[in-house]
Amino acid sequence: MSLVKKHNLPHVPELKLVQKRIENTLPRDTSPVKHLANYFKKSQGKMIRPLLVLLSYRLAAKKSGSTFKPGPACYPGNGSPVLTPPLDLAAAVELIHLASLVHDDIIDEGTMRRGQTSLHLLVGKPKAAKAGDLLMAKAFQLLCHYPPEINLLFSRTTRMMCEGEAEQLERVNDFRLTREEYYQLNYKKTSCLLEACCISGIKSNACRGKEYLNALSIYGKYIGYAYQIIDDILDFTATPGEIGKQPGIDLSQGIITLPLIYLLQNYSLSHIEPLLRTDNQKDNKEKQIKLNKMVVESGALKHSINEAHTLCRKANRALNQLPRSASREQLRQVLRLLENKLCHPSRNYNTCDYHSIYPPGINTQQKKGNNQGE
Repeated sequence: MSLVKKHNLPHVPELKLVQKRIENTLPRDTSPVKHLANYFKKSQGKMIRPLLVLLSYRLAAKKSGSTFKPGPACYPGNGSPVLTPPLDLAAAVELIHLASLVHDDIIDEGTMRRGQTSLHLLVGKPKAAKAGDLLMAKAFQLLCHYPPEINLLFSRTTRMMCEGEAEQLERVNDFRLTREEYYQLNYKKTSCLLEACCISGIKSNACRGKEYLNALSIYGKYIGYAYQIIDDILDFTATPGEIGKQPGIDLSQGIITLPLIYLLQNYSLSHIEPLLRTDNQKDNKEKQIKLNKMVVESGALKHSINEAHTLCRKANRALNQLPRSASREQLRQVLRLLENKLCHPSRNYNTCDYHSIYPPGINTQQKKGNNQGE
């Protein structure tokens, strides 16, 4: 099954070429990461980040009135009258993302990723760490063909991602973390990369579409904020089959998420802290159920869901600043795909009374063939 059908993604033919780029970039016979290509082929994600690069690029191509067709990577400034998509750039951002997932699983001791056993459990932490390093190196090898400003953009972005992860480790079990500090961590860990994808898609298109930078930067930033908050919510409400990893992992690692920040506004720390301590597996499961119930009953989950939708609406308003085009509506489709994660049919309703907390008036059922934004 194709990515488009599997995840209900916008139809962008170049995405298949990006997948091929990634597969061809990964080593197949080099120890200690000779199985890397097969592993990531089996655990393929939604490719949201490459999609943002390609759609942002398409917006600028549409504006210029140039012919746009799938083809070999076209590096900026070659003077070609036919625009071809930045396939290497799109592949690079996915490799950066994959590297971050490998490293995160090592740090968090995650056991499952995208429905598969985490890489570090298959090959060991040292080899997995080197695999993550290799993915990052391969990403910047692909980026070297692009202008210095794009390389600088992703150098800063990956630096911020590393800083965000390090700062989060410093704040483990730090219940003094404020909402504002949470958003700072959110931006560094998640949002900055999605924002960079949108910016780089425009910047890779030479001088075309620079007036779209601000709107696409806002869109990428807010969709990134919402993405992380929804991930926080699903840590309480999802099943392993839905998110491809074990729910509750953030709580077990002492990571302070937005629902927990709101929960602490309603309960004293002395009341919550015992539920966050890890003991034996049976005890932990009982604590998780009790904590989930408190998150729902206190309104913390509802507040977090409303906040995610507010951020999605802000991202949608940013798109309204762009001229009407198929690419703009496909960016809206990405936004709807994100919101639809909050009403997945496999949701565990025992831990979250979803119908009572979902904001009224939000139509999350995407109509076939309807690409119009809310």
